[in-house]
Formats: sequence, structure tokens, C-alpha cells
Amino acid sequence: MNIPENPGPAGTPGPAVGSAPADMPTPPGAPSSPSAPAEDPAPAAPLVHSFSADGPIDMNVQHLRGNVSVRAEHGHAVRVELRPRGEAGRELAARMRIDFSGGHLRVDAPADEAGNLSATFGDLFRSSGGSGAAEEPAAPGGSFTDRLGAALRTLARTAGGIGSGLDIDIVVPVDSRAVVSVGVGDIRLHGSFGRADLKSATGDVELSDADGTAQLVTGTGSVTIGALRGQATATTGTGSVRIGQAERGTLRTRTGVGDIQIRVLEGTATRLDLATGLGDRSVDLTPTDGVPDAGRTLEIEARAGTGSIRIERARA
Repeated sequence: MNIPENPGPAGTPGPAVGSAPADMPTPPGAPSSPSAPAEDPAPAAPLVHSFSADGPIDMNVQHLRGNVSVRAEHGHAVRVELRPRGEAGRELAARMRIDFSGGHLRVDAPADEAGNLSATFGDLFRSSGGSGAAEEPAAPGGSFTDRLGAALRTLARTAGGIGSGLDIDIVVPVDSRAVVSVGVGDIRLHGSFGRADLKSATGDVELSDADGTAQLVTGTGSVTIGALRGQATATTGTGSVRIGQAERGTLRTRTGVGDIQIRVLEGTATRLDLATGLGDRSVDLTPTDGVPDAGRTLEIEARAGTGSIRIERARA
């Protein structure tokens, strides 16, 4: 059941007691008082939608401008909170489409904005390999820098531009599957997800735990994975890639311009395939005592166009 929790907008205060009406003419010869600066509009109350789920759900978020944060928590709660910034953000919040049924949550931008988002990703991530950032396209379309510029111009033409927007906070049950696409804004997922497919045209992308299958892509911005225990792809055109603790699984990472840092948990047997066009490669994986755990194996493929690649040990 959808339960809106936000109060209505606060009323606008009237003129102070004893003040002259705004249209009263100034008496001849009286000094004119300086006009008061216009005040910023009061921040809008968040719009909250609450649901209940029987277990992990499938979530799909399509958003043009603003940050998206998702937390996976134990329990049955599904919660979507819209926090607008500026007048354009309030208008966008009123037009967002939110639906939860059959274990599927959809948070969609209005149809016209969704079209702009689709065009943005099409311009930005078109490449011969489909990886999204570090490769040049086989077909005409220019370099990644050209595609990024075209994508940002598409976003700037939308109503309200990129100066104001709508931040979205979501709570879902643990092990849910998340697909999130954002034009301009950061994406952050905290907790354990069965699957995470995260794409931002410009903004940071962060996943605290990659336990299942994860794909993190951004045109310009950093990519961060806290702990890797599954299969993950991390790609950025301009920005860094950081893996805090790689315990097991498979990692494929690429950056056009930026550094790659991967910390491998001690006791994990690791296979490396590293290449950089312009930059240093550093591997500091000293042997450990005893035989590594047979279940703790890790494969890493890392590519950097311009930037260093550093592999080092992380302590448990």
C-alpha cells in the first residue's frame, strides 16, 4: 500500500504588523528605502512513499538530475523519499512516476526527461566494445570527450538545467536487485544486493558490497567498490577506480584517464592482467604463509589509458 507521509507546503507568511502596504506611494521628498533582497524559497518537504515486500525485490530507477542513494536493510520495508532542490526540483518531484507491484519497484522520470536520459547514455556510452568509457567508437561519433560534451549539452537543455534537481533516497530488503541510471548525479548503494547495474553520465558511482553481479559505469567521476566477493565491472571515462577489499571473484575495470587502486585481501590467490597506455604499474602482493584458501581466488583485468595501476594487500 502506498502511504504518502509528507505534510502539505507551509503557508506563506503575511506582512509584518505595522508595515505599509506594498503599493503605498512614497511621500514627496521622503527618502526611498532600499528594497529588501528576495529570499530564497523555503525548502520543500520531502515526498515519501512506503510499501511492504515479502522478500528481495527488483528495483529500476531512471533519473535525469540528482543523486540516488539506496540502502539494503533486513526486513520488509520499501521506501522512496524524494527530496527536491529548487523550483525545478519540486516540479520534477511532482511528475515522477513511482509504482510498486508484484515485487517490482519502478521510479521513473517523466516521459520527456526519460527520453533525454536515453539520448544522453546513447551519446556517451556508444563504443565499439560497448564497455562505455575507455574505448573509441568504431562508428562516427568522435572521441569520448566529444561524446561527453554532447551528453552534457543534452542535459543542460532540459527544464531547470543541471543547477537544481531531485535527490532520491530508497530503502529495499537485503539481496534485492537494483538497476539505476542517472544523467547528472551520484549513485550510492549501501548493503548487500543480489545484482547492481549502475550508470551515471557524470557523477560518482559507489557500491559498498559487491556480493553478486555488479556493473558500475560513469562517464566522468570516480567508481568505488568497498568489498568484492562476486563478479564486477567498473568503468569510468575520466576518474579513478578504487576497490577497498577484493576477497574473491572476478573484476574487470577500465579508466580512460585516471588511476586504478585495488586492495586484495591477504590469503587470496590472485591472477592479474594489467595494462596502461601512459602510467605506472605497481604490484605489492607478497606471498603469505601457508596454502591459500581454495575458495578464495580472484581474477583481475585492469586497463588504464592514462593513469597508474596499483595492486596491494588489504588486511582482513
